[in-house]
Amino acid sequence: HPTINMGRPPDTMFGENNPNSILTEQVVLQIRKLYQEGESQIGLSKTFGVHAPAIWKIVHGRTWRHLGV
Repeated sequence: HPTINMGRPPDTMFGENNPNSILTEQVVLQIRKLYQEGESQIGLSKTFGVHAPAIWKIVHGRTWRHLGV
């Protein structure tokens, strides 16, 4: 029912299922691991070809939260 999602895309649009997704779940998990090991967010953004704010959102669980933090 469309009103259940209140204008948001269906649950199938999360993560890799989102057609706008640049990263894969495997890469996101790798980013989180490397960050925990001390890699900088700027370094990760350059390595994986995404903007630094995207890395911040990944490592702080604001995006890709279905994978856990």
